[in-house]
Amino acid sequence: MIRLLLVDDQSLVCQGLQAVLDQVEDLQVVGAAENGQVAIAQVASLQPDVVLMDIRMPVMTGIEATRLITEQFPNTKILVLSTLMTIAILLRRCGLAPKAICSKTCLLQNWSKPFVSRIVAIVKWLQG
Repeated sequence: MIRLLLVDDQSLVCQGLQAVLDQVEDLQVVGAAENGQVAIAQVASLQPDVVLMDIRMPVMTGIEATRLITEQFPNTKILVLSTLMTIAILLRRCGLAPKAICSKTCLLQNWSKPFVSRIVAIVKWLQG
């Protein structure tokens, strides 16, 4: 079972993702966080295998949270879901360690099974 933490300041995105991902047999959504600061605390307490992380959030951005999580919890993988794909790609090129990047814009426009299946495939790939 792959344990997931959803991090996005838009609660509707987290609710939608959870509703879809809860139907996948090998995945368990263990929590949701509305900003990077809460995400770090939840990674410490819930110990998810994979974090689905937005970039632009209040209090602490996904950029800073990604950096801190990868430093403090090196076994936790991060999949960046963001409308800010350029920033997400730069994060990866700068070594700030999201293991994978996926466009949240595509997700929000297309909750279809094939697109969600790609997210599930990426999550499973991250867990190797």
